[in-house]
Amino acid sequence: LRVAEDAAAVPEPEPVKLAPAPVAKPVARASTPAPEGRAGTVDRAVRVSVKTLDSLALQVEHLVSGRAQQGRRTEGFRSLTDQAHEVLLHLERAASQLAMSGGGSALEPLRTGLGLMRTMQKRLLEQAKEAHRDGEQQALVGQVIRDDLRDLRMVPASQVLEPLRRTVRETASRLGKEVALELGGTDVRLDRRIVDALKDPLVHLVRNAIDHGLEMPAARKAAGKSETGRLVVRVEARGTRIGVIVEDDGGGLDPARVRATAVRRGLMTQEAADKLSDTQAARLIFQPGFSTRDEVTSTSGRGVGLDVVLATAQRLQGSVDVEFTPGKGTRFIVDLPLTLAAALGLLLRAGTTVTAIPSDAVKR
Repeated sequence: LRVAEDAAAVPEPEPVKLAPAPVAKPVARASTPAPEGRAGTVDRAVRVSVKTLDSLALQVEHLVSGRAQQGRRTEGFRSLTDQAHEVLLHLERAASQLAMSGGGSALEPLRTGLGLMRTMQKRLLEQAKEAHRDGEQQALVGQVIRDDLRDLRMVPASQVLEPLRRTVRETASRLGKEVALELGGTDVRLDRRIVDALKDPLVHLVRNAIDHGLEMPAARKAAGKSETGRLVVRVEARGTRIGVIVEDDGGGLDPARVRATAVRRGLMTQEAADKLSDTQAARLIFQPGFSTRDEVTSTSGRGVGLDVVLATAQRLQGSVDVEFTPGKGTRFIVDLPLTLAAALGLLLRAGTTVTAIPSDAVKR
């Protein structure tokens, strides 16, 4: 439950001509309604420290744990009602047999005891129902508090997407290329830690797309394309996970060139490279030190970039994949969790050992 967030507000990105979306600052909304003025209701905000968020998260987990214990007590009530029902059956059979044999002085006390047992069973049933209702109410409150706490840690994806406009503008100008950047999913809210960790990997992916993916204007014109290359960076919500896509309409990845580069740089033998499928060969670009550039420039050639993207994604419990179509473009997909504040898990007991497995890792 520990987090590593910067409590300071994030500055807004530099305005550009590409009509950037407004960037929201990472603040927590106050639950108290704001006073209304002539301009209508005004949003009020407060800054919340990370220490306070951590304390709230811990209390929420205690609440959830208490709900689980109450659920076990409810099951205990149900077990007691079942046992009381079995006792009543035995006593009723004994009373019937005693009445058929002529009764006696023990019949009346037995019937009195049966009446008391029926009253007790009824009360137990009522207590079990009330405990179940209380447990459901606590579960609902706990879920709402957990969702609100998660929202406090969330910021819009625009905070990591909008600064890419400047990166694209500077990189394209330095390489003499024309690039049109399209941003999508700027309003998708992500965990603040994921947004901070994504900054450098996205810059690497964008620079890689401009330098290696998009062709020069003359080459694009000769290929029947627009002289202005198209670069799309978008964030997609996928349930409890998100997808960050960086896509260009350039020449596409060349698996043969990647194989040759891997052999030349000593990453594998020619025989091993020939056995790789095009998809397997494409993933070699994530190897540390890999670069198809023979010369080192200010943009590429150092062999540092895509390996950083893969390492960051794995550190955030995610993955990276690449898709390509020769002559039409390349797409990088970074799959990440929506939040790092909490994760669902499956409890597995093997003998005396209890293990929690992340739900995302469970196939069936």
